[in-house]
Amino acid sequence: MTYSCSAKPRTMIRIYPTFTEIREDIEAKSPHVVYIPEDLYEKIKPDSLNLENVNLQNMDTVLRENNLEGKVIHILKNNELRKVKMIRSSDSLVQDLQTNRYFRVDKSQIEFSEIPEETGTEVTFIFDKNGPAVLSYLMFGIKWNPRYILNINGDSCNLQGWADIKNKTIKKYFIDRTELLGGDVNITPYHKHDRYRNIACKSARREPVEMESEGEVSGLYMYTIKKAYILSPNSTFSLPFASPKIEFQKLAKMTSHFSESIKIGISERVYKIKSNEFLPGGNVIVREDGRVVGESLIENLSAEEKADLSVGNDSEIFYERESRTIFNDKEMSKHEITIKIKSKKNHSINYEFSEHFYGRYQIKADSEKLKIENDYIKTEGSIDPNGEQFIKFNVVFYYN
Repeated sequence: MTYSCSAKPRTMIRIYPTFTEIREDIEAKSPHVVYIPEDLYEKIKPDSLNLENVNLQNMDTVLRENNLEGKVIHILKNNELRKVKMIRSSDSLVQDLQTNRYFRVDKSQIEFSEIPEETGTEVTFIFDKNGPAVLSYLMFGIKWNPRYILNINGDSCNLQGWADIKNKTIKKYFIDRTELLGGDVNITPYHKHDRYRNIACKSARREPVEMESEGEVSGLYMYTIKKAYILSPNSTFSLPFASPKIEFQKLAKMTSHFSESIKIGISERVYKIKSNEFLPGGNVIVREDGRVVGESLIENLSAEEKADLSVGNDSEIFYERESRTIFNDKEMSKHEITIKIKSKKNHSINYEFSEHFYGRYQIKADSEKLKIENDYIKTEGSIDPNGEQFIKFNVVFYYN
């Protein structure tokens, strides 16, 4: 991106979950012209381009193409350099100057005697008074993704949050301040063909950069980087952003849905966590005693809210479920449910079992440990080594 002013702008970026706002401080002189290369313009939301802090009178957006039509160029064909005339740039139709025949060429065959102009978009801002201004726009080429590593050692654990800032554009950004925002922000997407490819590049040496949590701002959760850094084209910049206090419980989780048939199911290995601060949604790698035991995903997690990290199945803890129909007619039916939870492990383990229901129903349970929620029942407990636990309840369904 080039500007009609020569000074490098001071840049602040605000990275939301699905888009980014770029804000560049400039000294603007009318007419102020901004040239945006095609590959970068495809990632910008065009109706978001704005020049702030000036009395803007009009704004003109023009596509500037590298138009070779009517020009004599060289192409490489059959290892021979030939002179041709460009007839139509849109599909690279050329005319051989010796045979006068027409054919199409691949753009990679074209050779240039000088650097050709780049195709792009030119935006001109007209205003009445020169001075400091802010060029702002929304774009989809820079994103941030939270990710976490949960380390468990015995009864203690720690959670480290990392922010991956990904620049999928061809532009190098010299950034003075960064705001990372977590939460739900909706804007109308602008779909363009994404030509981004993974490109291997040398990583730049950086000074240490730290991130600070700013807490809640207008319903969003914000983290800031107040030190300047460079965000290179097609690169990912990662740094830690959260180290919350975590409570956790390891358990075997089993889920069933009502059925009149006999069912057998195995448990999931679950780490139930609770954070003392908001955590934006992201992947979580779980390590126990230094070893990777699985990967899970959390949605946006409020402070003191619990989340289940499911990392795989455990066939050594399972349930056997039987249903006996006590009564059944057109208006209602009554069923007796018996569930046996079994463990083949040589140590005790916590468990959680839930069964979901649909329609109009009423549940009668003998055990106080059985909690009745909106559309399911749940019970929690501990199983001894090679032990068993029994759950029993009645459910009545109403059809009228």
